Amino acid sequence: MAIDLTKATDHHGDDAERDDVVEETAETVEAAGQEMTRAQRAREAYAATSARGRAALEVQRANVSARLHAWFTAEELSEGELGTWVTNCKLRAQQQRGEHLMHEVTHLRTRLTEAKAREAGEEGDRKATSPQIERLKGQLAVAEVRLENFVPDAVMPPTPKEISHARWVRKAARAAAVVAGVIGWIKLATMEPWVLPGTLLAAPFVWWALARPIEEDQNQNQDHGQDQNEAGTVAAESTEGSKVSLVKTPSTMAAAAGLEPTAAAVEPGVPDAGAGGMPEVPGEAVGPRGPVASADPLQIRGAADLITALVKAKVVEASERDETHVVGLIQAFGPGWTATVELPAGRTAADAIGRIAQLASALRVKAGQIELTADSTEDGHEGRFTIWVAHADNPFGTGKSASELIAAEVWDFWADGIPIGLDARQTRRVLDMLWASLLIGGLKGYGKTYLARLIAAAAALDPYVRIILITGKSGPDWVALKKVAHAYVAGATPAKLNEIHGLLDDTIADMQQRGEKLERLFETDPASCPEGKLTRELARRPGTELTLLVVDELQELLLAAAMTKVKVDENEDGEGGRGRSGKTVLVEKFARFVNVTRFVGGMGVFITQRPDASSVPTELREVCDKRASARVKGAPSARMVLGDDAVNAGAAPHMLREIHRGVYVMDEGAESGHLTFKGDVIDLPDFGRICQRGQALRIKAGTLTGYAAEHAQAELAAARTAELLADAITAFDRLGVTDAQGLTAETLAAALAEDHPDRYEGLDAAALRERLREVDITTGKVTTSDGKRVNGYTRAQLAARTGGRETP
Repeated sequence: MAIDLTKATDHHGDDAERDDVVEETAETVEAAGQEMTRAQRAREAYAATSARGRAALEVQRANVSARLHAWFTAEELSEGELGTWVTNCKLRAQQQRGEHLMHEVTHLRTRLTEAKAREAGEEGDRKATSPQIERLKGQLAVAEVRLENFVPDAVMPPTPKEISHARWVRKAARAAAVVAGVIGWIKLATMEPWVLPGTLLAAPFVWWALARPIEEDQNQNQDHGQDQNEAGTVAAESTEGSKVSLVKTPSTMAAAAGLEPTAAAVEPGVPDAGAGGMPEVPGEAVGPRGPVASADPLQIRGAADLITALVKAKVVEASERDETHVVGLIQAFGPGWTATVELPAGRTAADAIGRIAQLASALRVKAGQIELTADSTEDGHEGRFTIWVAHADNPFGTGKSASELIAAEVWDFWADGIPIGLDARQTRRVLDMLWASLLIGGLKGYGKTYLARLIAAAAALDPYVRIILITGKSGPDWVALKKVAHAYVAGATPAKLNEIHGLLDDTIADMQQRGEKLERLFETDPASCPEGKLTRELARRPGTELTLLVVDELQELLLAAAMTKVKVDENEDGEGGRGRSGKTVLVEKFARFVNVTRFVGGMGVFITQRPDASSVPTELREVCDKRASARVKGAPSARMVLGDDAVNAGAAPHMLREIHRGVYVMDEGAESGHLTFKGDVIDLPDFGRICQRGQALRIKAGTLTGYAAEHAQAELAAARTAELLADAITAFDRLGVTDAQGLTAETLAAALAEDHPDRYEGLDAAALRERLREVDITTGKVTTSDGKRVNGYTRAQLAARTGGRETP
């Protein structure tokens, strides 16, 4: 059998071709399958990504919704934070009450001063009547009593109802803020085209901020709460109960609020967990601003803790705890808290006052924050003292307080005293210088001259106070007083020292003569001079006014005087005698001025910047009833200025620090003890303007004398001329002389003498022509009212010399 090899070969070729086709088809199917798998995976990945995006968006929406809901409903505010807000509102109301009383007293004092000026005829015809002045005095007395008796109520812990009300107030405020913001945005968008795209650009950032995971905030709050719990546990273990903290801690300052923490009143003897305290929060220390954290191992939460601090400071022994009592309430007072403590029998207030540093350590505050004074009230005794503790490290602040004397037109030195500043409790203080002298000491640059300037400014604004200025070196501090000072000596050269000795001798002799006048007046008219002493009415007569001696740079004067000799005990011809130390003689004369002139209105202010034995002689310090000290270094210097008694009673200028510039400790020599205050400020430009007003007041009152009068001849002449012109114009008007008519010199002089006999009695025509010629006003032909042509003056001539003014 024959086989066709050609066909066989062809058949084989077809199979191979078919196999290739099959292989290609399989590869195509496999590739298509792979492409389908990638697309499916892409779709699945997209679906998963979309699902995750939608889930994340839902989470973000939930976070945004939760945050907005929490913000609008004030849920993020804890009860402690709301309690803080409620307490701050109560404290602000207390402060506003006190400020309102202070403003009321200041306003009434200003009105009374203005009324007195009007009564004296210093404001034309608008004179005040005596009933008006008496009514103002009565209103002022009532207001001063209200201010003196004002004691801020204890701020009690907020109640649940108050906290709930506070939350609703916050809700309403936030909703109102959003509504106002939307309305404002719409109005702005209609006016400013850039607002809309700007808002669109900012929207993603706002969304991101609101959509952040809430767990982050919760974790942060949890960590913060854990820290609070740890600190609160330490504080809770060291004290009993949960009374309101009265000691400043970092958590209770709330500096942004601008308010000081206060304290709930604590009933002495009541257990710390009693009704007067706040509810106990486990693991938290409770304060006036809600739950607080403090690493302070000792916080005053009640009477028991205050007594514990006294024990730790060794003011009392541990065995005497039960005999130590807090009298009344521990309560808020200004920017701090106060309490009255009765010590065990045998312990004195001086025991506590002498351990201020140890007590400050026990209270965990600086010594400068504590004021201890013996209880001088009617119920007080030697074993009782009052403690006041400031919340802040520096309760006086760092700002300056301008003196009210800067705006005063006139001041009654006798009746109104000298406004000197605010104490740590923000109570305004007034210094009374009548019958007293003041010694001021302290380190250089801490404001001694500023304090003396307040006294000099008050004296300058009273035209019935004679001022004598002596300073140990020249400078700008007192130059303005040249306008009002009866005597002015600057420098410590031998010639200046001789001038000072002569000035003191003359002043003492003059004041002694005044004393003799008072003695004779008492014999002839006892009613006008009760007890033979100077009265306000007598002090307003020229020649018997008050006299203020200001001595600055005392240490320079004494140092220079120590190098000189003064001849004493010489005969009438200046022969014989003996030489004595100039310093000894100068100190004796200063002390003699204080002693001899006190009852005839003499007052001394002595300022020294080196408080040591050579600069503050004991002989001079002991005759100064009042003493003030700026910052000094060490208790010995404090004793040198204020004396042992004041320092033993708690006066501590040596505890002032560098931040206490302008802060003074003053011992007024009274039962009320010492006072720590921050002085008001009068800068040199303001002081110059005050002295300028004082010069005008003295010219008008006729009391510008001595040095100031000699250096103000031009001012005096101008003032007298202006007064003459004004009086002459008034005379023209009274006589009914028209502009076309005139008066002769004889007629005008007679009219002036009739209108003002105190000023123009004895003035004749020749003298009037001479005085008017000094300002280029001469006679000319005028027509009198009866039609005669004579030499005389017209009203237009006089008005032209007053700048066209009808009256001055």
